Amino acid sequence: MCARPLFFSLTLSTLLITASITTAVETTTEPVGAMLMKVNSPASPGTSRLSLISATFVNPVSYQGAIATLNATTLTVAGTPWAANQFNGANGKYYIEITSGAGAGAMSDITATATNSLTLTDNLTTFGGATTAFRIRKHVTIGQIFGATNTAGLLAGQSPSEADEIIVLDAAGQSFATYFYGDFDGTEFDGWYDASYTAAANAVITPEQGIIIRRKQTGAQLQFVFSGSVKPGQTLVPVSQGVNYVGMANAAGRTLATSGLFTGSTTTGVKSGQGLGDADEIALIGSDGAFNVYWYGDFDGTEFDGWYDSSYNPSNSLTINPGTGIFIRRKAPSSSFNWTVPSAY
Repeated sequence: MCARPLFFSLTLSTLLITASITTAVETTTEPVGAMLMKVNSPASPGTSRLSLISATFVNPVSYQGAIATLNATTLTVAGTPWAANQFNGANGKYYIEITSGAGAGAMSDITATATNSLTLTDNLTTFGGATTAFRIRKHVTIGQIFGATNTAGLLAGQSPSEADEIIVLDAAGQSFATYFYGDFDGTEFDGWYDASYTAAANAVITPEQGIIIRRKQTGAQLQFVFSGSVKPGQTLVPVSQGVNYVGMANAAGRTLATSGLFTGSTTTGVKSGQGLGDADEIALIGSDGAFNVYWYGDFDGTEFDGWYDSSYNPSNSLTINPGTGIFIRRKAPSSSFNWTVPSAY
């Protein structure tokens, strides 16, 4: 893993606020939280500095209920609890999350909505079926996290090369998407764009995605607040072969030992080894702003089994803070797996 310096700082405060959610099934409350995002600036003009963050919080529940039937990518419910196109199209992008059973935490985007059915992008039949509970939420977007008019205060410009860049990794395709805030002299063209100049205020940041910010503006540290609902229940985070950049999908944070990254099986977690060379790698940002690499040591079931850093220092108690971006290097020949992130509460 590259040792290029990266910088990230974030603090989390859980506010004493709850939001009531009333559905056809039950009434629940979800805590609401806020994160102070801190983005460090480069030391000199003409350079840049990276920050690794993740949104962590989600939008409130739009609907929750139980599945009547689940057939490939079509999900139905009893009755007609919502309107056609309510969870797609002009209303924005929504997703479902399985919330009961062994498949709890699996998610899929909604592409079409009839009055009692949803069309999904993924086949979730291995994660749920009839009577399985699920929730629908609206996706968090670039405009929501950083403000529709860039209230977060990132450097704007007329191209990605001039502006601060927001970078998201697509692990499955091993490719990056880049976004920036376009400032075209206060005209109606000002706004969020991708690198191809397609409007991007509604570009989705999924619950498990990490965000890289390439800061080019010198000066004081940039700070802004992101708030939302604290997601209950476990979260299944897809990890593909190769390099993955994901977020800590847990508003309370976890240690490496309690993160669920190592399960003892390469079909459900990272591969262990007797050295960094043959184990999957986890990379986090240290207080000095440098990459620190961790791996799980398997020494034939002895008392030496556990998490280590690259210098073989025991690291079971290292905390992965909420809102943190995490690099996971999944090495061949191990295939993809779903990281089961434990519930925040």
